[in-house]
Amino acid sequence: MGGRVITQYNTEPPLCVTRMAADPPACFDRELWAWYLVDVWRAALDDKKLRNALTRGETPDYCADCTWRYRSQMTAVGRCHPPDGADVPQEVQHAA
Repeated sequence: MGGRVITQYNTEPPLCVTRMAADPPACFDRELWAWYLVDVWRAALDDKKLRNALTRGETPDYCADCTWRYRSQMTAVGRCHPPDGADVPQEVQHAA
């Protein structure tokens, strides 16, 4: 099965990332989503499992990179809709 090899020499994200960037989740605007995906793509250079998932067109678990504060903000405005199985941040209880 052919495909583009992702290496540190590529200057543009692969087509699968470009395609994902066209459809941001509700909690992202288009520009922030594109930046996030480029960062994930860069991380994939050293992570074969992630690289293979991206190549298959699998959306990364962006909820795992979210913060409780941002999730609270997006929930308040109706823009937090984690996909099934997402690793969502939980509120941290601080000791008094």
